[in-house]
Amino acid sequence: MKTLKKLFFLVTAVFALGMIVSCSHDSDSSSGNSGVIATYVESEYGITYVEFHGDNTWVMYMNMGMRNINDCLLLAVSPEYKGTYSGNPNADGQITMTTTHEAGAPSDEEQARVNAFFASNENLHSDRDITIQVTVPWEAYTGGNATETLTITNGEVEVGDKTYVRQ
Repeated sequence: MKTLKKLFFLVTAVFALGMIVSCSHDSDSSSGNSGVIATYVESEYGITYVEFHGDNTWVMYMNMGMRNINDCLLLAVSPEYKGTYSGNPNADGQITMTTTHEAGAPSDEEQARVNAFFASNENLHSDRDITIQVTVPWEAYTGGNATETLTITNGEVEVGDKTYVRQ
């Protein structure tokens, strides 16, 4: 079931490929981003991004969305991983990131809220972009290679086969 829920989120991400719109923007996100000191966005599609916080923590998010009938974006922002870092994410040079947690599957109630968001007749006919923040439980990271040293060059960093660009 956990895999099925994550698969739903990944499938909806396909609809978020066109991110440039002329719609106004509205958001119910109250994630308290006042501590964000740097943001890096995956350059090819802009589906994932990483926020670095002043307390030496980071969170990677995935944007999942679709366009409504007015070509406005309905976007659900879901955290995927989080951890700690050392180095300066605002300058070229090395940064070491350690993954400490990964997102678990959203609760049935949260999944229903996200599904209702995308199915809402009001949202489907909105003339503005709308963003919601998805709430997920954090689980200890059990994957391999939890710590990576990355090099930022000209405001860009390569992670695997993806390039992230400082905003």
